[in-house]
Amino acid sequence: MSKRYLISNLVGICKQHRIVLIGILIFIAGSQNVYPQQQIAVDTYAIFQQSCLICHGLDGAYKESLLMEHNALIEKGSVVPGNPDASELYSRLLTTDAAKRMPLGQPQLPVQSINTIRNWILAGAPDWAITSTTDGDFISPAEILNTIETHLMSLAPFDRAFARYFTMTHLYNAGESVGILQEYRKGLYKLVNSLSWGSTVTNPQPIDPQGTIFYIDLRHYEWDRNDGWTQIESAYPYHISFDAPEQSALKEQLGRLQTEMRTDIPAIHVDWFVAQASLPPLYHDLLSLPLTDRELETRLEVDVVRNLTNAPGVRVWRGGTNNSGVSNHNRVIERHKSQHGAYWKSYDFAGSVGTQNIFTHPLSFTHDGGEVIFNLPNGLQAYYVTNASGFRLDDAPINIVSNPAASDPTVRNGLSCFGCHTEGMKTFEDEVRSVIESNTTPAYDKAQALRLYVQQSEMDALLQEDTDRYRVALEATGGEFGGIEPISRFHEVFQGTVDAAYAAAVVGLETEAFLEKIRENVGLQNIGLLVLDSPNGSMKRDAWTSNFRDILFALDFPQLVDKTPVVPEPDRLPGAFVHIPDLNLRAAIA
Repeated sequence: MSKRYLISNLVGICKQHRIVLIGILIFIAGSQNVYPQQQIAVDTYAIFQQSCLICHGLDGAYKESLLMEHNALIEKGSVVPGNPDASELYSRLLTTDAAKRMPLGQPQLPVQSINTIRNWILAGAPDWAITSTTDGDFISPAEILNTIETHLMSLAPFDRAFARYFTMTHLYNAGESVGILQEYRKGLYKLVNSLSWGSTVTNPQPIDPQGTIFYIDLRHYEWDRNDGWTQIESAYPYHISFDAPEQSALKEQLGRLQTEMRTDIPAIHVDWFVAQASLPPLYHDLLSLPLTDRELETRLEVDVVRNLTNAPGVRVWRGGTNNSGVSNHNRVIERHKSQHGAYWKSYDFAGSVGTQNIFTHPLSFTHDGGEVIFNLPNGLQAYYVTNASGFRLDDAPINIVSNPAASDPTVRNGLSCFGCHTEGMKTFEDEVRSVIESNTTPAYDKAQALRLYVQQSEMDALLQEDTDRYRVALEATGGEFGGIEPISRFHEVFQGTVDAAYAAAVVGLETEAFLEKIRENVGLQNIGLLVLDSPNGSMKRDAWTSNFRDILFALDFPQLVDKTPVVPEPDRLPGAFVHIPDLNLRAAIA
């Protein structure tokens, strides 16, 4: 018996007895499992997406030498199913020759990732494109609105103004597998809670049988206090207002939702949100991060100056290294007690001489920038990048810090930090204390420096305490500690190209129906959508987004745009076959 048949019968029974269905439907949705072989394929593809597709994807510069497509890997012999040792792909991950090791020019993949790829090959290299255990029936815009309205009206009238929804129904309609949808869900849950000043982890609630529509209450994340959803709305480019004459019923239903919820856009796409709200300006806006670190410290009840003066080793602990892996020069890392746990502050340098040398100036160095990692009330981490004066930055200067493991080495606040801190705080070995201990005639207060630069065991204990706090919070979101980081992963995916199935799903159409409209609608053709009707056709994300309003207009009002554009003819002499642009020359000839 199929799940859809079971749900249909439950609907009939519950209508007779007037029983609310939501809990039953969510139970059924939650019972869907990914088969072990499919899961390892999904996990492997996540690694490829994060580390390989930038060069070896369909749009990669090196796709001719190696295309990270399942059949291509096997047909070319790069992967030998069941035999990782005979698979060139696997051996290129292990080689100690930096000129041959993949990813080229990047650090070696983590052991856990390499083992996942090995186990995938041992399992027969199953195809990650195998779809879900659901029947995959198309979910129409009317069904989406009905689901949202049914749920909304089940809430108390007062609470409806705080209800908002995320959807990934378009991903489901485009054919994404259950495994991939589960990973998107993890990304959504983690990001929403990482943008929250609420006291506990509160995950969005799925409200449809397929688990593609999610309800949140703005108050759980304190987004009602900073008008967070309005800021999301102002940046969101894919809202559909159902303006076509034949969509009047949908427009009326949307209007009811807008009135009850007091918002213009009741639902936002999950993939757009994960890709964009993890970066400034939305990342800063949704967390209400102030313009300076001093203001942030005041909010978190951290008095940096007083702690350094009065409480080294009590309320503040410090370490330093010249090999952090992120900072291009020295780095000082400092932990303060905070209102919600820990407030970590790094001091980074553009050079290593004079007062930039932390080994000769451990108390009075001159830094050029810094990063802050602090605990939110729910135990997750938030991030903040500053210049030397403590003013907030969107991106860290690449001459000071960089992320060599990423396709884009620029450290971008929020996104880069999520991708790096998959296990909370990074451990490090302090190199400064031993220098302080060995210096017999320092030009600084040695006793104060030793109180501040604590023993490694004490710093390790603090790091472990904060890691444990983060792990509990992350796992409460459904995330995997140390696993593939879903926010940075799906940000990369979102920057990729848009194919016909995805484009059709976004505008609420099945793929073939959308392609048929493109073939018939000159307005859509003039926008450049004919490329989607070619084999493996796709268009760039920025082209899709910048033209989205025009695409909707062409779909809604084809009679107004379905005309071949008139290209003005250049001026020609009567009977002439050659255009002469010079007016004086034309006059002379005439």
